Amino acid sequence: MKKLTFSFLLLLLFAVNPLIGQITTQSGKKISQKEMDKFIEKQMSELEIVGLSIALIKDGKVVYHKATGEKSLKTHSKVTDQSLFEAASMTKPVFAYVVHKLIGRGVLDLDTPLYKYKPLEALEYDKRHKLITARMVLNHTTGLPNWRPKGGKLELKYTPGEKYTYSGEAIEYLGDVVSYLLKKDLNQIMREELLDPIGMEHSSMVENDYLKKHATIGHKNGAVSGRGKHTRARPAHGLRTEAIEYSKFIIMMNKESHIDGSTFNRMAEPQVKVNKSTTSCLGLRLTETPYGPSYHHNGSNGGGRFQSRFLFYKDKDFGYVFFMNCKKQGPFEEALERFLK
Repeated sequence: MKKLTFSFLLLLLFAVNPLIGQITTQSGKKISQKEMDKFIEKQMSELEIVGLSIALIKDGKVVYHKATGEKSLKTHSKVTDQSLFEAASMTKPVFAYVVHKLIGRGVLDLDTPLYKYKPLEALEYDKRHKLITARMVLNHTTGLPNWRPKGGKLELKYTPGEKYTYSGEAIEYLGDVVSYLLKKDLNQIMREELLDPIGMEHSSMVENDYLKKHATIGHKNGAVSGRGKHTRARPAHGLRTEAIEYSKFIIMMNKESHIDGSTFNRMAEPQVKVNKSTTSCLGLRLTETPYGPSYHHNGSNGGGRFQSRFLFYKDKDFGYVFFMNCKKQGPFEEALERFLK
């Protein structure tokens, strides 16, 4: 048998491990895997990030992945590729995608008042709740607060459709409607409609044995803060996942962004301004950039004990996603954006 040449070995190495090599950003900047590793190590140290799961995506593939840090400062167990983080509000786009699939099949309508399917009992005293539609829930114009006061009464802050008001309560209501219409548990619906078909097999909306074994613990102000444990699916904030599995959802969305009439393109329809640069769509946020439109969402659970972020540039087929079990999203995101320019 002839000896393998160095060139052949290198070619084989690239074929076996596609994450080896250079990363090309949306601006065309070349970054080596080693440079990316050094950047992550620096940010972990300087920002005192407890644990991190991050992936970079280019041309429909994960081109860089890193799972590092600690699952818990109490046990000092290490973050691995299997470690699961709370996605927090990055659950909302996953749920929104499923809702749009169901709308496409005629299970519910985007503009039919939701009370016609299932009344919102906590607001039956206020007739304005009968104006709320799935469109308003997904573009955050229901007038509902993010969350009702603990142990308090749910109240409309504004008349539905009047203005942008980010609301987890509204997403939870729509989740109840979907579960009622399909006569199924929402966790089962999410698994059947999206998580299982695209290979997010370990991502979960509810507590299970795999999650108990691999869950990371949230931290606030450098101290262990705990994690949420759900026996029912919470569409506003309940997904537990990690960067590689969530990347599958981003890759699917980016591919569909180039297909007219796709589920994603219905989900990405611009609706209402959030601020000067950002628009709320029907499950996502949109920002116009020098590199074309970017779609994104972030998340924060437990006052920041878990934080997350994803973004992808439709026209550049480039994006990233990260999860952390501490409150460092803002400074890390700023540093990452500068590094990837």
